[in-house]
Amino acid sequence: MSLKDKIEKIRSVQSDMEYLKEEFKSMSLYASRDGEVKFEVFMEWLSEWEHNVTHMIQVSKTIKEI
Repeated sequence: MSLKDKIEKIRSVQSDMEYLKEEFKSMSLYASRDGEVKFEVFMEWLSEWEHNVTHMIQVSKTIKEI
């Protein structure tokens, strides 16, 4: 991957992160012992549990169809 491609990818991710962070502001997500979950912590958790999160989304879509 060229440097130009890497820079464009970084810009794209930054833009996506800014959008998602704004969307996240309207949500209330709490951890039982740590209080409110910060956006950056949530994104880190999602990256670590991607497979499970993807599976959960698929199951929730199926539930909506029922």
